[in-house]
Amino acid sequence: MNSLQHLSDEDIHAMVAYLRDVPAQPGDERQPRFSWGDAPVTAGGDGAKTQGSGSTDGDTLYRSLCSGCHGMNGRGSPDGSYPSLIHNTALGAATPENVVMTILEGIKAGDVAGRKSMAAFSGWLDDGQVAALANYVTARFGNPDLSVTAADVRQMRAGSTTSQTIMVLVAQSLVVGGALLMLGLLLLLARRLHRGMTSARLMFAHKDRR
Repeated sequence: MNSLQHLSDEDIHAMVAYLRDVPAQPGDERQPRFSWGDAPVTAGGDGAKTQGSGSTDGDTLYRSLCSGCHGMNGRGSPDGSYPSLIHNTALGAATPENVVMTILEGIKAGDVAGRKSMAAFSGWLDDGQVAALANYVTARFGNPDLSVTAADVRQMRAGSTTSQTIMVLVAQSLVVGGALLMLGLLLLLARRLHRGMTSARLMFAHKDRR
């Protein structure tokens, strides 16, 4: 809504030229994100949206919360206003952050290019339900190797992933350790200066007596 659609053609061409010049980087992904998923054949109609069934079953959550827009087979709406989950890059990623945050925060599309916004379920679903739903849609429509736990969701809901939290804690420890080291050096320097000044005063006092 507030991103690349607002770039000028000149800026878009410059970005394309830059990206083509950047060497490919190895990663954990075994195939392109958009190549995952084959629409399964399912029976039954689309489920109606209902708030908070209390279920932790991914299939039940998908039927009640997602199938009304994305369809039971995950293909979305024929006009594309509700996107397909098949060959969806969020579900084909090697890490679960995008799909989890989409479930939690929704998508504010603003009807850009005919796309509809998606509701945020952070207030409807607990961490276990979000994990169950994310694992269900990725296993059914995307990368089956992707998995997420309730603890992971809790970290993401708080604003960080587990690895990011570890990095933050390490950085904080380094900062605290550096501050303590600097404080120790300053105290040591102050003590030496105090001793030096005391020695100097004693020397002057001795000379005065002489």
